[in-house]
Amino acid sequence: MRQHTALIPLPNELRAYGLNVIEMDGWDTAQGRYRWTLEDGSKSYDNPPSGVLFHGTAGSVSRPVVRTRYGRWSVANAWVGLDNGTGVLTTHPVAGSINRPTIYLTSAGPCRYSAGRGYQPVLDMMRDDIRPPLDAEGSTFPWKYANKHVFSVENTHPNDGSLIDGDVFDHLVGFGVVLHQMSQEWDDPWTERTLGHRTWTKRKPVDPWFTPHGLIGLQDEIQRELGGDMWIRDITDETWTGWYEDGHITGGADVMPDYYFSSTTTTGDDERVKAFNIAQQSMSKIQQQVITIDTETVQVVKTVRLS
Repeated sequence: MRQHTALIPLPNELRAYGLNVIEMDGWDTAQGRYRWTLEDGSKSYDNPPSGVLFHGTAGSVSRPVVRTRYGRWSVANAWVGLDNGTGVLTTHPVAGSINRPTIYLTSAGPCRYSAGRGYQPVLDMMRDDIRPPLDAEGSTFPWKYANKHVFSVENTHPNDGSLIDGDVFDHLVGFGVVLHQMSQEWDDPWTERTLGHRTWTKRKPVDPWFTPHGLIGLQDEIQRELGGDMWIRDITDETWTGWYEDGHITGGADVMPDYYFSSTTTTGDDERVKAFNIAQQSMSKIQQQVITIDTETVQVVKTVRLS
């Protein structure tokens, strides 16, 4: 079988970023003749994916494989979690295990299952480097399958809103950053092309769902690491809470710290009022609230941070 060449440098790029990586035997030729498909419909072993889609496994243990014992290909391109040293990944540290945050690469070509059917406009927005809504909107009919377009990463996590290991989260962030950086050498470079399964299809309303960061936090952190202009003035929960405790902010105490905030209007040039703009198309459960920062009033959009 032929190699899917665009992603052959991926392991070394991930390691250069400081991440732990295991290339499973045969990952570079998986999954056979199934090739990445570009927007114009062209298929080639030399094509790259058009974006990255993060999932949660809906379980706290996973065992990455290129092929199962029954010959079925891996349902994802990569798996992330705490490695116990025997090829098993877990969500939380296990006593007596090495608990090493690790990326397992299982397929350099499109995977045959993970993304599944979803909503075509999400792919359109992604290719335009516009962050789609957090949760898929509209009908999935006619069905569109994203497997041949996006690189799927399975995070070993039950998708129940529980805590994610900090080092595992850092590996997810680094993974997204490296793929974006690699894309700058491709014909269609990415600016922001990070999706979640819940973004793609209504069939997966809480995939992925972890705390404290969630999918929005993952998307934000990837963009912050990339240094994109849109994300330079990110105001984190810690910053927001600190301002409140220092007396800079009045009002809105009932919505902290479980919400992200972004300004829709600002007054003055004070850095504090240039609250990070997440762009409304990225938000779910939007509502308006007026927050006073010192003497300046800012209209603020809040979004539930169950992402």
